Amino acid sequence: GGRLWRYNESPQAWGRLPRAPFPMSSRSLSRIPFDPREERVLGGLARWMGLLGRFQIVASVFIFVVLLGVTGLVTTVEVIEPMTQSAGEAPLVSVGEVSRGAVALVIAVVVGFSLLFLRGGMLLLNAAEELEAVVGTDELDQHHLEDALSKLRAYFVLESILMIAVAAGTYAATIAGWGAA
Repeated sequence: GGRLWRYNESPQAWGRLPRAPFPMSSRSLSRIPFDPREERVLGGLARWMGLLGRFQIVASVFIFVVLLGVTGLVTTVEVIEPMTQSAGEAPLVSVGEVSRGAVALVIAVVVGFSLLFLRGGMLLLNAAEELEAVVGTDELDQHHLEDALSKLRAYFVLESILMIAVAAGTYAATIAGWGAA
């Protein structure tokens, strides 16, 4: 029989890999034997992922609250100003040539962005908790690791979609700006 290759062995040890690297018993897979260095790396990764996840959640809530405040302020000024304005005075807030549809589109994009950002933060935070469970418990390591990696995959897919949307929006705005010039 062979044994599993470890990162600190030479590449010549690769030829000794067993046909089935993991036994089929689910009990034997409950605890993955990490050395202390690997546990520190996983613990550090979990802490940083948790920190970034919390930051994303707080930032998305902040963006949403600021958007609600600005929307409320502009709506209030738009309703109150015509009642208090004299005939010859300039308006306090002038939106210019921007239509209500364009404003609604910007609001929808910002709300969508903040919701995606919030979901990404929740995925990162959940993945961090699963990694902490791998390091902190002696049971179900494979299950926790599988869940953590699944949530990380979902996070990276979500972030990729978000970046593609930002790049497409930037490209569209640039092309529209060139057409207007």
